[in-house]
Amino acid sequence: MGYLIALVMLPFVFMKILLQKFFEMISIFIKYSIILIKQIFVEIPKKIKSFFTNRKMNIVDEIIELELEMFLNVKSDKNRENLQCQKNPEAFKVMRWMNHTVLSKKTLKSYLEDLIAAKKIGRNLMTEKYALMDNIISHQNQNKIIENIAKIETKWMYEIKDIYPKILKENEVDFINYMVSEYETYSTKTINLLMKDVDLALKKEVNLLELRYENLFKRLGYNSLEEAENKMN
Repeated sequence: MGYLIALVMLPFVFMKILLQKFFEMISIFIKYSIILIKQIFVEIPKKIKSFFTNRKMNIVDEIIELELEMFLNVKSDKNRENLQCQKNPEAFKVMRWMNHTVLSKKTLKSYLEDLIAAKKIGRNLMTEKYALMDNIISHQNQNKIIENIAKIETKWMYEIKDIYPKILKENEVDFINYMVSEYETYSTKTINLLMKDVDLALKKEVNLLELRYENLFKRLGYNSLEEAENKMN
């Protein structure tokens, strides 16, 4: 009798074992599917973003290296402030880093090409910029895009100047003079790409000047512009 019961129960035992194995396989499949999905939609995009971010920062580093070389060779009897800044190249590098971090890789790459081309023929773009600022040479670049960018950047300046008056102390005249003098040393290609960056920021309602200062103060150890503003005298 017991033998018959065992025979009857045997298929059910096998079925139970098979079901257990089946659910174990399903569990393993789901586990690795989740891992795979995470890789595809989270980890891989992170790695891709990190790759392009690192590449962009490499371009920024190359730009700053060339800019610093040019800056240290600027000779200006009129602008003593610039000569004082030459004694602190690290501060110069940080401020230039701040300026470039908000730009697209295409714009940065084009500007790097401008610097390399200028160096090959003995042009010092920093000398030209400060000469324009000090009215040693006249403004020759009549590109209307520069004027458009300057208007937008000035609007951004006033937007954050009211919120962070201790951080942003520049007046409009000096702000525009510095910006326009620099942009006049850019190639037409770089200016066009810069305009695209500005247009994209406008569409996204992003203030690039504010973003520059956010990047700067985070690098200096602050959590936000509000914190930096509150800790300034």
